[in-house]
Amino acid sequence: LEVFVGLYHLTTALGLFAPMDATRSEVAYGDRALAKINRELNDADLLTKQRALCSLCDLVRNPQNVQQAIDNGVVNSLKGLLVHSDNTVRTKSTEVFFHFAGHAIGRAAMVSADCLSPLAAVFDDAVSLVRVNAHGAVERATQVPGTGAESLVSAGIVPKLVAKIDTDADDIKAIALETLQHVLRVNVAASLEAEAMAVLVRLLSSPVALIAERAARNIMALSFSAEGKVAAVAGGAVPPLVALLSPAAAGSETRSAAAGALMSIMITREGKNAAVQAGAPAALMALLSDSNDSVKINVIKAITTLTEHPDARTAFAECVPALESAKSYKCAGRDADAVARFAAQAIAGITWTP
Repeated sequence: LEVFVGLYHLTTALGLFAPMDATRSEVAYGDRALAKINRELNDADLLTKQRALCSLCDLVRNPQNVQQAIDNGVVNSLKGLLVHSDNTVRTKSTEVFFHFAGHAIGRAAMVSADCLSPLAAVFDDAVSLVRVNAHGAVERATQVPGTGAESLVSAGIVPKLVAKIDTDADDIKAIALETLQHVLRVNVAASLEAEAMAVLVRLLSSPVALIAERAARNIMALSFSAEGKVAAVAGGAVPPLVALLSPAAAGSETRSAAAGALMSIMITREGKNAAVQAGAPAALMALLSDSNDSVKINVIKAITTLTEHPDARTAFAECVPALESAKSYKCAGRDADAVARFAAQAIAGITWTP
C-alpha cells in the first residue's frame, strides 16, 4: 500500500495526471465533449447541471468549442436554465453566455437564437452576479453590427435597460450605458420614448467618472437627432455638461465627452442660448490649452458651433491668439493636422463679419 501511495504522490508531483476536480464534469474526449455537456445540462440532477456548467465556462473560452457548443444545441439548453430556481445554475448560465458573447460566432448565435430577451429577463435577478453577467452578455451581443442592437430594440428591451441605468448598482450602470451606446447607433427614438435623456442628465453628476463619461457620450449620441437636441435643452443637460468641462471636476475622457455633447446640442438656437447662459464660452476657452488631443478637438469644434451666437462670438475674440497657436499643433494620431484644421475654422467663425 505504501508503494502505491508513493507512486500516486510521485506521478501527481510530476504532473503525469491531475486529481479529479469535484466541482466540474468529466469532459469527454474530442468532439464528444460538448455533446456530453449538453446532455448533463438537461439532467434532472442539480449537481450534474452545476458541474456541467462549470466545465462549460472553461470550454467556451476557446472559439472552436463555441462552434461545437452551438452545433450540439447548448444555446437552447442555456436559455432554459436562465429561469432555474438555483442561484448557482443561473449565475453560471449567464457566465457562459458572457463568454459566448466574447466570440463573433457566439454573438451571432445568441442573436439568431433570440437569447437577448431571456437575458434581459434576469436583469431583475436578486443575485448581483447574475445581473452583472447578463448585462455583460447583452452588451457584447449588441456589438454585432446592426443586428444585435436592432434585436434589442425590436424586442422592446430598451425601456428596461434605461430603468436599470437609473436604479441599479454602479458597476451595472456602467455596462448598461455601454449597451445603450450600441443601441443609439441604430435607433434613437426608442431611447427618447423611454425618457433616457432625463436619466442620463442625472448621471452626469455621478461621483463615478466612468458613469459620468458614458452618460455624456450617450447624450451626445441622443442629441444627433433633432428630437434629442430638444430633449437635451428641455431636460437641463447643458449646465451639468458645462460643469464637466472643468479639469477639477472631471478627467480628460469625461471632458472630451462633455464637449462633444455640447457641440451636438448647440447646433440649435435654443442649445446655443442655453450654453451661453450656463457659461460655456469661458469654460471652453479655458480648455484650449488642454494636453489631450480629443479634448482639444472637441472643444475647438464646440467653439466653432457656438460662434454663431453674437454674445459668444464677442467673448471668443480673446481666444483667437490661442487658436492661432493651435494651428501649429500636431496630434499624436493618424490625422496629425486635425487640431490645426478645426482651429482655422473656429477663427473664421469668430472673425466673420456681415
